[in-house]
Amino acid sequence: MVPVAPYFIRSKPDITWHALRYDEEFTIAIIDVGFGSLNYLVTGFPQNPKVLHEYEPSENFRPEANPMVVVVFRKSKPSLKFGRTHDFDISKFMLDNDFADDLIGLALIIVGSDAFAIERQRLRGTVDNCHSLLRSSKCSFLYSF
Repeated sequence: MVPVAPYFIRSKPDITWHALRYDEEFTIAIIDVGFGSLNYLVTGFPQNPKVLHEYEPSENFRPEANPMVVVVFRKSKPSLKFGRTHDFDISKFMLDNDFADDLIGLALIIVGSDAFAIERQRLRGTVDNCHSLLRSSKCSFLYSF
């Protein structure tokens, strides 16, 4: 699968699918799997959408492609428990909101590396703690752990 250019996902996507029934309500979440963050959460879709977490684009500053998923649940609730958005646990979210048997859709989006995000990360000065990337830099002291 060819990664999508990050430029194309900077704004909230128009969510629809073939055979979407407008008399039903769904909960939709967009999750950045590579960084473990919740990027968008809406309930009551498409009848009475209530955005619980505004859309945030993926900022893939790593040199590898980054996976994001769009998950669709059959149920819709006026309020959902979802905890922290930057350390998002999808399994806990599903159990806490009784979505375990209601997953009806899953789409994968592979996001390419983003030069804009690389520069933003450099200016922030925060450390990327992805262990596989640390190991690939061939630092010999890392292999002792």
